[in-house]
Amino acid sequence: MKNKPMHRIRKEYAGLVARYIEDGGDQHLDAIERLGEAMWREQVSLLQASDLHHTAVKQLTKGQTLNRRRAKALSVPLHRLLSPFDAALKRQNRSDAPSDMLARLAVDHMGEGVLLTDADGTILDVNEAFCHITGYSRDEAIGNTPRMLKSNRQDAAFYRKMWQTIRQQRHWQGRVWNRNKRGEHYAERLTITAICDDHGHIEYIVGVFSDITEQLRLESQLNQAQKMESVGTMVSGLAHNFNNALSGLQGNIYLAKRHCSADGKQMKYLENMRALCQQSSDIVAQMMAFVREDVTPSFERLAVIPLVKEATALARIGVPETMQLDAVCLDGDIAIEGDVSKIWQMLLNMINNARDALAGCMAPMIRIQTDHQLPDCALLREHGKEHWQGCCH
Repeated sequence: MKNKPMHRIRKEYAGLVARYIEDGGDQHLDAIERLGEAMWREQVSLLQASDLHHTAVKQLTKGQTLNRRRAKALSVPLHRLLSPFDAALKRQNRSDAPSDMLARLAVDHMGEGVLLTDADGTILDVNEAFCHITGYSRDEAIGNTPRMLKSNRQDAAFYRKMWQTIRQQRHWQGRVWNRNKRGEHYAERLTITAICDDHGHIEYIVGVFSDITEQLRLESQLNQAQKMESVGTMVSGLAHNFNNALSGLQGNIYLAKRHCSADGKQMKYLENMRALCQQSSDIVAQMMAFVREDVTPSFERLAVIPLVKEATALARIGVPETMQLDAVCLDGDIAIEGDVSKIWQMLLNMINNARDALAGCMAPMIRIQTDHQLPDCALLREHGKEHWQGCCH
């Protein structure tokens, strides 16, 4: 091969690829590998070798769109052509390896997924991170197109605008939802760069992406925490104004009672109003306890049934009208010892989680039910008080 011009090498390689596509003979692949070994000895760069294959493919296909089977078949000669480069790298110290092979090593060890396509979108190569994130092997990806990852969460207008930007600016960056081999959707931060020839025509496209699903989940949690903080501030202001109104109402009830006979109907009505004011004041106090940032639990004796009903009534505000929310409570009442704010938070979190889980369901219904439960020995040992000890051995 010494001193053989590149146009002769291109013609030789194109002929070998054409014969391999025609009859699938291994002897053609062996000849291609020997050609790659000769190119390595002549210190032909990896980029030149890849360009050799790309030029041959363009000549053989004459601009036709490749189907998946034919594109995959054309990727086999490329691997055989480049295999001597990889083998030679393993025989050498890394410090003596060509810079382009070191670059390939660096790409394979990146935490971000990388894929290389031709101008038509056929995948020519991917790195290890691509395989890890998407679940597809390198053989499954090569010859395919990035549409294999399409999740349908972006519409056609999104992709039209993306490719318009790439054609005009040769670069695009943004967030995309894709689908891995298991069918799971994941979010990625994607950067696409177009590589052009000397005439400005796009020859290759490089995509670099990272899975940001966990980052988005943490951001959502932070936004929810900030939202709850805002709700707490709003509730505090509303509770202050509402308590002022309740105090004025209770004062007027007290004055009105002084002008009524003790056994009259008016006294009964006023007493009912006083009880309702007290109940409203208790609800405001519970809401304030819920939004307080106290870290030390404050245990007190609580009536369970009214607490469940009040929490359900409050949670109904955040439940869609198409979703049924019911509280089925026992007759009478159950007394427990607990922190009222923690109980409220537990109930509201349970209702919110159920609401999210039922999204998209037909005739969704959330039911909260109270019932008597006898603790077993394991529960008593773990949570029992001193006077319970001894009932289980």
